[in-house]
Amino acid sequence: MENRPADQNLRLPDISEKFPLMPEITPPKAAQEIEDRKGEAKRITKRLLAIIADHHSSADHIGVALDQQMLLKVVAALEAEARNEDPRPLLQDDDPVSAYLMGALYEELLEEPSNILFTTQVNPDTIRYEAMEVKFWQECLAELRQQLEGTAAGGQ
Repeated sequence: MENRPADQNLRLPDISEKFPLMPEITPPKAAQEIEDRKGEAKRITKRLLAIIADHHSSADHIGVALDQQMLLKVVAALEAEARNEDPRPLLQDDDPVSAYLMGALYEELLEEPSNILFTTQVNPDTIRYEAMEVKFWQECLAELRQQLEGTAAGGQ
């Protein structure tokens, strides 16, 4: 490669017409409020109950009961996690298989807030997808707890 002195008169061609600048980015709007919080929480709880049903079925196949007490321990662990507390003590059990089943269910349910996306209109052309807010996740967990406690009271 040849060393040449820098040419002070060197001009680059105007490329602005070929490559227009990115459109100006407008600041995002605040997250869109959930209009029907109770209805949406029930919909999400139904989804969580389907996951629980799958784990319940798997536990039945190996001859272990995933009972209400274990399910409520998992919900308590999820609630602790949502408060930034350590959930591990809540998932312990003398039976290692039961502890494993609770841990597996906990891990799968813990992923749900990031799997359920809400939309926010940033500008007329752009929609932003956002994971569930912690406060709303806590509302969903309260609904889940209520349904699980109601299941036992209902005699199922």
